[in-house]
Amino acid sequence: MAQRISEIDPTLLRLRERWETIPFSDEVRKPAAELLAFDDASLEEQWEFARRTTSEGRVGFGIRGWYQLLYQDWVRGRKILDIGTGLGIDGVHFAGCGARTTFVDVVPTNVEIARRICRIKRISDAQFLVLNDIADLDTLDGDYDAVFAFGSLLHAPPSIAKAEFAALARRLKTRGRFIMHAYPRSRWEREGALPFTEWGTKTDGVGTPWAEWYDVAKLRRMLAPARFEALMYCEYRGGDMNAIDLIKVDDAPEFAEAPLPRAATPLPQALDLESIRVYDCWPESALVRDELGAEITTAPAPWAFSAELVIDRSRLSTSGPFFLQFDVVVERGEIGIAALHVNESEFIAERRVSADDGPVVAHLELASLDDVKAIIVRNTCRDGLRSRARLRSLVLYTAGVHA
Repeated sequence: MAQRISEIDPTLLRLRERWETIPFSDEVRKPAAELLAFDDASLEEQWEFARRTTSEGRVGFGIRGWYQLLYQDWVRGRKILDIGTGLGIDGVHFAGCGARTTFVDVVPTNVEIARRICRIKRISDAQFLVLNDIADLDTLDGDYDAVFAFGSLLHAPPSIAKAEFAALARRLKTRGRFIMHAYPRSRWEREGALPFTEWGTKTDGVGTPWAEWYDVAKLRRMLAPARFEALMYCEYRGGDMNAIDLIKVDDAPEFAEAPLPRAATPLPQALDLESIRVYDCWPESALVRDELGAEITTAPAPWAFSAELVIDRSRLSTSGPFFLQFDVVVERGEIGIAALHVNESEFIAERRVSADDGPVVAHLELASLDDVKAIIVRNTCRDGLRSRARLRSLVLYTAGVHA
């Protein structure tokens, strides 16, 4: 038997208790049970007040109206999942625009309100799920076009929420969208970088057990092992909220690494990974070579050149184009693998790889090697962290003509 939500972790039960009181406007929260006690006419009147307040006019447009407008044409005819539905304002709006909407919430009364509003609005093809267990998500279809999480999923520690994110990712078809609105890291820092247990109280009031900031990188980590690429990131409401829009790229050929040309042949004499060395200008960088390749730890500066490998042109007897293929795993942060121009101030080509990407085999295309000073590995992480990566192989190929 699957665990019930109260048996998984007390935090999830506290979330259910906390969100039985629903944000009704920017300043007002009301118990869902109080709304359910109304007859249909009164419930609709109360619900419409909440909708107008948070969706229409100058203030409402800045809260919900802008993203409802952004997605309302796109959702037509598509199948969407509204997770953490609350009053169902967004899900009902998109259902009215022609989306087939599934409303999901941990609070039974919230789901019942959404069900009644759909009946009142004559929305007949909606589905409803009270989330008592993360495994309940796997009872849903696996062909959703989008998961919408507007202000939900950020009130539980990642160690608990990870299973829910992964389950939601499984519900999406290839090229499906995962759209989450959350609190940005800049707000967390601005408000004192509090422990997340305390920050929940600051952001959402007494009884909120947790609040976590999210950005693209963190959301991609939470959705792994499914792979996602970013379509949009923006902050709004004066930096208090952010919008993250990702697309699922598993099995999407347009997001796959381009293969090497069939005519490409390796030039093992031109590159020797054993010759890679620490870049002189950044003493905090570190390099360890072993039978598995080279482990590179960068300096913390976001542009730190950390390791370099010079191409031995004297051993080449071919013209371009050339292809530099690499096999790398980033264990922490993000690195860039680049062909550094002889002027040392620009890159002829570069590929960035982060810890979210898992093992990556990719290549850089170089029309010529004439202006290439060296192949470098640099830090591209902007969090002030020393990135760490294992470069497992580095091979130069040519598709050119031999002299």
